Amino acid sequence: MPKAPEFERTSTTVVNAYVGPRLAGYLDRLTERLREAGFGRELLVMQSSGGVMTRGYLRAAPVRSLASGPAGGVIGAALFGTSKRHPDVLCVDMGGTSYDVSVVRGGQAPAQPGWNWHHRYVIGLPMVSVETLGAGGGSLCDARGGVLRVGPESAGADPGPVCYGRGGTRPTVTDAVLVLGLLSEQSEFAGGSFRLTRKGVDEAFRSHVADPLGCGVEAAAFDCWRVVNANMTQAVRRWTSLRGIDPRELAMVAYGGNGPLFAAIQAQELGIDRVLVPRTSPAFSALGALAAPPSVDEERSYLVTARQADPARLRELFGELRMRAQRALADGGFASEQIRCRYQLNLRYPGQNWSLAIEVAERPAAEPPGFLDEALRDRAVDAFHRRHEEEYGHARPGEEPELTGVRLLSAVSTPKPAFGSGFAAPPRRAEPSGTRRANLGRGFESTPIYRGAALGPGATLASPAIIEETYTTIAVYPGWEARVDDASDYVLSRRAVPEAEG
Repeated sequence: MPKAPEFERTSTTVVNAYVGPRLAGYLDRLTERLREAGFGRELLVMQSSGGVMTRGYLRAAPVRSLASGPAGGVIGAALFGTSKRHPDVLCVDMGGTSYDVSVVRGGQAPAQPGWNWHHRYVIGLPMVSVETLGAGGGSLCDARGGVLRVGPESAGADPGPVCYGRGGTRPTVTDAVLVLGLLSEQSEFAGGSFRLTRKGVDEAFRSHVADPLGCGVEAAAFDCWRVVNANMTQAVRRWTSLRGIDPRELAMVAYGGNGPLFAAIQAQELGIDRVLVPRTSPAFSALGALAAPPSVDEERSYLVTARQADPARLRELFGELRMRAQRALADGGFASEQIRCRYQLNLRYPGQNWSLAIEVAERPAAEPPGFLDEALRDRAVDAFHRRHEEEYGHARPGEEPELTGVRLLSAVSTPKPAFGSGFAAPPRRAEPSGTRRANLGRGFESTPIYRGAALGPGATLASPAIIEETYTTIAVYPGWEARVDDASDYVLSRRAVPEAEG
């Protein structure tokens, strides 16, 4: 990370040195096995900035792959939302151990450098902004001192939830939704690879939650459902409010194995009226990696009062970054004619710790940055004042900002996975495959169950309902309606706001 300040640079270097040997060894072994299997192309690796790059580039800076899995999901959500005519989306990814939140505006994933905290270390490189909460299907539920807690401790995959039948003895969120009927012992869980079991689940809830709270097993499971929902909703509120974002202006894209099971009830609490659930929800982060462009995102420091920045020095710095990006991408087989560069200046007010990246131009990589002049620099200053007002609610146009450095994003446009959209198929009321006793927030009632494989474009489902897909379950909560679009993805729309009951 060849830029100031010292603490971020040192912290990033320490983490890079720590993860480097293990990642390098892993990539070497993976490449060798791919060759043995007949793969003859260049291996591209996901980066936390939202792009992919060659093994050689990542071996030199392995820290750039840290937290790249959640970044892949956000990249996929940006493409998916835009294809569904919703370029502004709230991304929620709930798996077995964590709940990841991000926001896409204008179809662009928010990759920013700066104080990206991971555990106790700062990573100063550009990373897609993702908030992670310890809430997933494996999150443990218990009551201590009269207080019910759900997560962040997790049962993991081994032994996993009690209902997996692998020796788990402490109740989890997955066990709770099994008790509530959102999941079932009779369902083909995980594509039919194994079945859930109720054996031991009631006893686990009784000893860890119900008896300490003085309630029954079903009430304990419902309270766990309420708490994990509240934890996830509060994480979204906190993350969006810190960025001045109103969730009510967004559609929600829900993915991960557990995301669609909780999405609509969270959207309702946040005032969101539409939830998009991709048919590929359980593997959506992997699909996002397919959509990610080969890219190089690098910076250099240049600390000076903004209007005193020398255009010749800016051209020199950008020229260096442009040549580095062209060489790195050439190793992946990409010619300079395929590369486009986005030129940005990092600006801040005097005394601030954070900079805002202000884009000043986008050009083909083959074109030298001779267009950078004083007029372009001055326009960047004006754009900074406007952006600061948008981001933080205030600006100081009478104060000249500081330039802290330059940033160049170089990317290759590659074919993307195609997401269809629209509702050309006529709406038709879907027929359930059966019913079961389930509690979707207003007490136990007979709830229609639908098999996702039997639902084609145009299928419409009233609430309450449960849709069982191969590797995920979608809950259509009271007051919502689900419809399958032309691409066989799900669109959940809010019709009313019911009052939840215990």
